[in-house]
Amino acid sequence: MSWHRGDLHRALLQARAHDLVAFFQYAAPDAEGGFRALDLDGAPLPTPVRDLVGQARLTYSFALAHLMGRPGARELADAGVAWLLDRHRDGAHGGYRWELGTPADDGKRAYGHAFVLLAGAAAAVAGARRGTDLLDDAATVLEERFWAAEEGRYREDFTRGWEPVEAYRGQNSNMHLVEALLTAHDATGERLFLDRALSVAGHLIDDEARRHGWRVQEHHDEAWRPLPDYHRDQPFDVYRPFGTLPGHSWEWARLLVQLRAAAPEREWLLPAARALYAQAFTDAWTGRSHPAYTIDAEGRPVVGDVVWWPVAEAIGAAAALAEATGEPAYEDDYVRLWAYADRWFVDHRRGGWYPVRTLDGALSERPWPGKPDLYHSLQAHLIPLVPTATSVAAGLAPAHRRSS
Repeated sequence: MSWHRGDLHRALLQARAHDLVAFFQYAAPDAEGGFRALDLDGAPLPTPVRDLVGQARLTYSFALAHLMGRPGARELADAGVAWLLDRHRDGAHGGYRWELGTPADDGKRAYGHAFVLLAGAAAAVAGARRGTDLLDDAATVLEERFWAAEEGRYREDFTRGWEPVEAYRGQNSNMHLVEALLTAHDATGERLFLDRALSVAGHLIDDEARRHGWRVQEHHDEAWRPLPDYHRDQPFDVYRPFGTLPGHSWEWARLLVQLRAAAPEREWLLPAARALYAQAFTDAWTGRSHPAYTIDAEGRPVVGDVVWWPVAEAIGAAAALAEATGEPAYEDDYVRLWAYADRWFVDHRRGGWYPVRTLDGALSERPWPGKPDLYHSLQAHLIPLVPTATSVAAGLAPAHRRSS
């Protein structure tokens, strides 16, 4: 019996996905525009800053919610697109500012632009107002400012006026760009998006991760040489923590299955997905009751606190590999992962997922205050419904699904 394919389990996933959206749908929107961050109870946090990633992720999530058939979600996707285009977009220099408010960081970062492209692509699939405008503008900025043809990957960050900030290249932003590029490919049918995604994946996974024992290398200098000691003094940095992250290996495993759906002729994709998935489980869980968040170059745990998003990504990867291979072991992992998430992260009383728990089970808001986003937890529910679609948006709207 396939648990993840069962009608009753799928009904549960759909119901819980709607519950997750509801937690954010009625409290996050701001009457003055954009979305507010929420505390553990679902009340707006008193933060004076709006960050690009949070705004784009919620816009994306509400576009998916519209494709789920949820009333009111289309209007919130419309509002999110408008906020990104009218407020975060830099009319003077182009691109999208990292933060708005006081104090604000008005730099341009590939990580943030990945989510703008993802939001625009999903909004276009969902038929949101100006969704195609956001998709087209973000794609142009990424191609003209961030894409490095000689590197086959995307550069990291710039000042507001497009001066380079530091000699750093990151896999995290490039990984999220692969997800955004696949969604843009589904929304438009343009081969360029798929080619860019395959280039990034080929460099970071088929070449680099393969050479490093199937551990994804997070940090690099401008020549793409790994920096294993980067942020050793900041092990729990939000976007660039020290070490390697098993959660990113699970995320990549799922993305490679999605890439394979778009480019089945690339025979390396499925074996690489399996290898990443397996090594991440070895690193995160061996000898432990809870998965390590980060590990060092020797595979030793660094941050031991239990974080929600890697477990969400492991669920998606297990579902994708179970569907792609038909092997019972992935189905077994999927069942165990959901039991773990249900016990440790799902807030059955108030809604949403807790972001971090210490090893003794205590709730922690370090480094994420409140309930930080809908994106990872929502996709943990939706990916198993469309496990081998080229993107979640296309899976929910099959008319937009593309082949290579």
